[in-house]
Amino acid sequence: MRSSSNNPYLSALLLLAPVGCTDVLPPVPSPLFVVPLEIEGRSVGQAIIDTGGEYEVLLRDAFDLQIAGNVEVLVFGGRESVRYTEGFPYSVAGFEAFADGAIVGISSCDCNGIGVHFFRKTGAVVALAFSQSTASFVSAAPQGGIVIPFQGPPAFLNDFRSSFLEVQVESNGGTRTVRALLDTGSTQTLLKRGVFDLTPDPVLGRLRINLARDELGIVSVSAALFDNDELPDLIIGTDVMRAWGDRWFFHFAPHGGSMTVFPNEESGTDDGQVFAKDRETSP
Repeated sequence: MRSSSNNPYLSALLLLAPVGCTDVLPPVPSPLFVVPLEIEGRSVGQAIIDTGGEYEVLLRDAFDLQIAGNVEVLVFGGRESVRYTEGFPYSVAGFEAFADGAIVGISSCDCNGIGVHFFRKTGAVVALAFSQSTASFVSAAPQGGIVIPFQGPPAFLNDFRSSFLEVQVESNGGTRTVRALLDTGSTQTLLKRGVFDLTPDPVLGRLRINLARDELGIVSVSAALFDNDELPDLIIGTDVMRAWGDRWFFHFAPHGGSMTVFPNEESGTDDGQVFAKDRETSP
């Protein structure tokens, strides 16, 4: 990634989904998970847990931090140049760390965020509970869930360090195997235009797809379409995650990692409807 600074930390790639934006909201919107964020001992509000964000800390404002320079980042609309801060101490839900720097003020989200570089640096296990809309950090995932190792990104995205999962995608009789990004920073699932040579809904601009994973089942979802060849073909948002399972645990090791999912007992939630639930669980 290109940057206007020689600081090696300014080569970070940012991927942030259009959080909370959807054409038609389901009856019960899928949640974004937030935790309190403190910088240098003072509160700066809530921060989104963003497993699809290729950064450590995202800030809506510099909050008096020293600016180190500019960095070019990747967002859904393309690339843009934003400010980047010097390093600083911070705390996320009581979990203390020292940031190499923070991205400040991207156009697609007036928000704070905690991305994958934080999780890989600290080893914090992210615990998400959809039924309670809560996020926390734990030392390890509990036993009894479905454990699925992360897969590496597709070859054309070798700079990405986020959580990828291979899934079967079906639409109108056509099927493809896709390595998808799991993104808790997006309330909706998004599909790159052209993955299927099909015409989307003329009003909503969406395409109905079925996502299948043997351990989790099949979910039908109306996917929003986007045009950006530098992003993954499929980005799985919290709408599908919630349909697959109530509790999710993300463990990012320095290289690789895994997710642990505790499936729902009943099918059919919001825009994602689960049709099959043949699963294998860990001991």
